[in-house]
Amino acid sequence: MINKALYQLYKKHWIELKLAVDQLPDELKPTHPLLLKIADEEGYKKAGCRIMIVGQETNDWNGKFGKYGIEQLQDIYADFMAKDTKAKRTLFWRYQKKLMSVFPRDIDSVIVWNNIYKLGKPGKRGRPNKETRSIQELHFNIFKEELNILKPDIVIFLTGPRYDAAIETYLPGVVISKVREGTVRQIAYLKHENLPDVAIRTYHPQYLNRLTSETSVFHGETPAITLQNIAEKSLWSEPGEKVK
Repeated sequence: MINKALYQLYKKHWIELKLAVDQLPDELKPTHPLLLKIADEEGYKKAGCRIMIVGQETNDWNGKFGKYGIEQLQDIYADFMAKDTKAKRTLFWRYQKKLMSVFPRDIDSVIVWNNIYKLGKPGKRGRPNKETRSIQELHFNIFKEELNILKPDIVIFLTGPRYDAAIETYLPGVVISKVREGTVRQIAYLKHENLPDVAIRTYHPQYLNRLTSETSVFHGETPAITLQNIAEKSLWSEPGEKVK
C-alpha cells in the first residue's frame, strides 16, 4: 500500500527530526514538513501517467513545527490536493495545468505534488535557513525513498537552476544535462537511478511567467513543448498509446 509505505517512511525518521528541531531556538524553527498521501490509491496505481511536480519549498505549512503528527499532516496534504482552494490559484498551480494540457486526452494522468525542501519557513517565503537545511539533510533525507514508493512516470522540477545543489544533495550522482530547446540553466534533463526516464528541471513558474515569445527564444511555453516532445518519444509510440 502506497500510503502505508509513506507513513512508515516518515515514522522511521520522525523521532530524529523532532529531536533535532526541538533543539533549535524558537525563532529558527521550521514549519511542519510536507508529508505526502494519495487520496485515491487505486486510481493512482491504475493511472496512465503518474506525474510528480516538484517545487522549491512551502511558504508556511500549517504553522511552526510541533502541533501536528504524521497522520494529521498526511491527511492535511490529501485534503489540500483534493480541494480547489485560493492557494491553488497561484502561478505555480496554474502552470501545472499548462503542462498537463500537452498530454493526449485519453491518457488518465494524475499529479502528486512534492518539494525538494520538505521543511519551509513558518509564515514566510523563501529558502529555509541553513539550520533547517542541515536538519533535513541529516535527519529527514527521504526524497529518494518517496520516489521509490510513488514510482512516478514523469518528474518535473519547477525549482530553477539555483536549487540544483539541493537536487544533487537529495539525489546524489544526478546528471543534469542540456535540452535542445534551451540552455542548461533554462531547462535540463535529469538522469538518476531513482528518477524515471522522463525527468526535467526548469524555472519556477513565477519566473517563467515573465518570459514571453516576443522577448525571449526560451519562454513560458517552452517547457510544455519540451515535455510533450520527450513524453511522446519515451512513453507513447502513438498519441494515447503507452509503450509497455
